[in-house]
Amino acid sequence: MASFILQLLCILLVALLIYCGCLALYNRRTGARMTARQVFIGLFVAYTVAIILLALQPRFTSDLPASAQTAAARLRSGANINLIPFRSIAQFASGGIDTAFLINIVGNVLLFVPLGFCLPFFWPRWRRFTKMLLVGAGFSFTIEFIQLFINRSVDIDDLILNTAGVLLGYAVCMLACALQAKKTGA
Repeated sequence: MASFILQLLCILLVALLIYCGCLALYNRRTGARMTARQVFIGLFVAYTVAIILLALQPRFTSDLPASAQTAAARLRSGANINLIPFRSIAQFASGGIDTAFLINIVGNVLLFVPLGFCLPFFWPRWRRFTKMLLVGAGFSFTIEFIQLFINRSVDIDDLILNTAGVLLGYAVCMLACALQAKKTGA
């Protein structure tokens, strides 16, 4: 888990530095000043890049037979594929709150909270529940589908947990927006 977090932080830092560098060059050319909003959007972009890079990192293991390396063979054999909802969640939950539970259950939810928060926060047209539900499920489905071809595990429960994370972030954003509106009297 520590190496995963370190990888995530390194990718975030590099992506943010690249973004801020490009933004600084652009602002220097136009004479504009860098705003806090631009920096936070940069963090969001860096986060999105980090999620994509980490989720789509191929895994090649010697424990799978050569025939199981292809997506079609993996689908036929069911190697590292779970299409039964809540099976993995139940397995991890039955073991109590240990490292595996935290990484697989809590991690899959928390990793997608920023997506659910930032998208409607920075771009108000995304403030509809159904849009965020589709974004969360669609983004997670795309990752799981690609993982089928790069020898990563594919799990319907990851889709469920990732989407729950997006919706949790969305709920926090909507609460923050409502509190802000109440505070300003709008």
